[in-house]
Amino acid sequence: SVDINNNEVSEILCIICKIYQYVNDNFFINEVIILEYMDNYFSLFDFILKNEIVVSNYMEDESYLKALPQYKCKRIVLDIVTRLFSRYVNTNYNKCNNEITEKFCQAFLNKWLCPFFEDLIIILQSYHKNKKTLTDECLVYILQGLSYGVENALIYKNYIKNNFEFLVRDVIFPLLCYNDDDVEKFLCDQYDFTMNIFNTYIVEDKKVSATSFIKDLTRYRGSKHISELFHLCENVISTYNQNYHMVYSKFATQGNQDEAMVEELLRNEFCKYKYGALKILECLYSRLCDKKRNMNIEQFLKTYVENDLNNPNHLVCYQSIVTYCCFIKKVQHFSDVNGLVGNYEVILNHIGSTSLLIRVASASYIKKFFKIKNDYLKSVIIKSIPILIERLLNVIKEVKCEYIVMTLDNLAYTYKDYITPYVNDVVITLCTSFVFLINKKDEEESAHNSLENSLRHNNPELTSHTQE
Repeated sequence: SVDINNNEVSEILCIICKIYQYVNDNFFINEVIILEYMDNYFSLFDFILKNEIVVSNYMEDESYLKALPQYKCKRIVLDIVTRLFSRYVNTNYNKCNNEITEKFCQAFLNKWLCPFFEDLIIILQSYHKNKKTLTDECLVYILQGLSYGVENALIYKNYIKNNFEFLVRDVIFPLLCYNDDDVEKFLCDQYDFTMNIFNTYIVEDKKVSATSFIKDLTRYRGSKHISELFHLCENVISTYNQNYHMVYSKFATQGNQDEAMVEELLRNEFCKYKYGALKILECLYSRLCDKKRNMNIEQFLKTYVENDLNNPNHLVCYQSIVTYCCFIKKVQHFSDVNGLVGNYEVILNHIGSTSLLIRVASASYIKKFFKIKNDYLKSVIIKSIPILIERLLNVIKEVKCEYIVMTLDNLAYTYKDYITPYVNDVVITLCTSFVFLINKKDEEESAHNSLENSLRHNNPELTSHTQE
């Protein structure tokens, strides 16, 4: 029997799997040999997926695990299998234009689709018990595979619906909660932490993949699971609310907030769970706001979201802002207009927060108030335009964030008759920020070139080797 936990064996398996990955990298199969050797390769992939990785002398270091051939091999196989899911799992779109591709597709669907999905569930069950069985890279591929599986009736029924509680409660929900690693990153470098959230070009990570699964699940199978997901959030937030006084008792007195207390609050389990529940609600907002559900969104926000818009835990506060702003644009009529205006003013004030995360989140999401049809709110927004523009421009000077520029764009479009006196300041600031970013890029390139020249100057062998 092949031992995939043997480094040398895994190295060889990596090469074999990589060859297949290169050869079969297209939807259309043009070589008969790929079809002929399909079962041989897929049997190997199935074997690799089914066998759990056991690491001796385990180091809790993602980069260390990623470098091991066992994890490299599993990642390559998961990449291959996930691509196959993306091409063929939705039977409405996998129409094939040649005979070989048609045969390959049918053989995959009839013989290998279910075994591979069963492998994914088994891997996740092992991961739930022991996190070191997967790297984050591998987990992302598995979550993407689950998202593709939602589209297939057979896979959904046998593997997702039947394992729904396990998948959501034990895998997806914990991923959507922030963890102690997130707290460390937030406390260590708030700029990097913030920009990783608001960077539209970031490589997909496990949290993004988890939210994508929830969105795909409710898009394709919404009627079956929206209520279950909502009740999960309801239970989590009810428990959080019951323990609210205990969690925040130390913060009752203003000014009594040293770094140790802030960190203790960030690490509080109730806060982590509230964050995760708010994240799921953010994924569900368009479904929960559907007219057919006849849900009182305003009351829902008061019960589950609003009380954390001023939370001293900046991670919970951030997610409350995002979730609240996603929902308000869907509300047709507000009974408590003063409450709505008060929340607008809270988020407006947050654009001047001491926390960069809160500043950027508030500046990015305050635009959701602009389209609400309410005369009183509109008058408040118009009066606040000078301070709103000033604060938005201050944040733009700090960070490069498309969402904040979009807020300015929305403001200019919606309130064009009132923003004219401030156009000059806006243009000057945007141009200044653009020039600053260009200069910063040039400085970084110059520094890189200087370092390279210095290395070459101090290492004649490097210079001679390059010249050769």
